[in-house]
Amino acid sequence: MEQSLVFEEYDSFNDVGAVVTYYDESHMELSLARVLWRSIIDLVVLDALLIFFLNLALNN
Repeated sequence: MEQSLVFEEYDSFNDVGAVVTYYDESHMELSLARVLWRSIIDLVVLDALLIFFLNLALNN
């Protein structure tokens, strides 16, 4: 992504350069994948605990 830099002085605009921004999404994708797997594991564990305790409560 490139954006020009403009300097304003007494209502006069002067181009002074440009800014080039580079970004890498691989780190973000890796973090999101980790969070997704963690959420899935948490969901499975909590469901197993819920089933276990409900089964325990209903059988007694």
